[in-house]
Amino acid sequence: MIDQIKQQIRKRMFWDLVSLVLLFAASYILFLVFNVIDWLHTISHEVGINGIAEIIPTLCVLAVGFSIFSYRRWQDTRAFSLYAEELSMIDPMTNLPNRRAVQRILNQINAKKEYPVGVLLVDIEGLEIIRSKLGQTVLEHVMIEILYHISKHLTGEQLVAYWQAGQFVCLCPGFDNKETHLLKQKLEGISMNREKLLGLSLAFSCAASSVYNKAELENLFTDLEEQLI
Repeated sequence: MIDQIKQQIRKRMFWDLVSLVLLFAASYILFLVFNVIDWLHTISHEVGINGIAEIIPTLCVLAVGFSIFSYRRWQDTRAFSLYAEELSMIDPMTNLPNRRAVQRILNQINAKKEYPVGVLLVDIEGLEIIRSKLGQTVLEHVMIEILYHISKHLTGEQLVAYWQAGQFVCLCPGFDNKETHLLKQKLEGISMNREKLLGLSLAFSCAASSVYNKAELENLFTDLEEQLI
């Protein structure tokens, strides 16, 4: 949705610039042919009103000032827009990149043809039970520990993101099938201390795939979800 809005804004900005250029050209030709300033000066003397001829220079100065004002407001709006876009790609509870951010990263990978990329969908069963029995605060602490265990198996070039309730996505640029499935085994081997969960347990399951082209990317998450079933 954000990409569509940005595309519409770019298109509207382009046509606005075209309109301004045409308006400038038409105004220049008008002043060149009819000599409007001399005409206003003549009228001001005929009707006995001074200052009419100075209207156009005054309007020009006002237009320059308004242009500067508009440019500064555009900078402010752009800064707020970038900030809002950044917030829209972060999960508020975990502060991780969310589904929208993952889709954007994968689109960038496809655009640059930076294949292969390993993608893992980690599913954690038992989080809803913890939420209902121990509360949201305990769940947030459990999520932090889960992310700590996941991040121990990742490097700085790899990314973990929040996908949906109880699911995380790991993006691993340059990972082939062998490396991706090796990481899958490590993530499935994560275990949590049951004492910290007051006897409750969590079950980790993981679906993994390496993407080598656009066709595989389009059906990626459908295939991963089918692996988890």
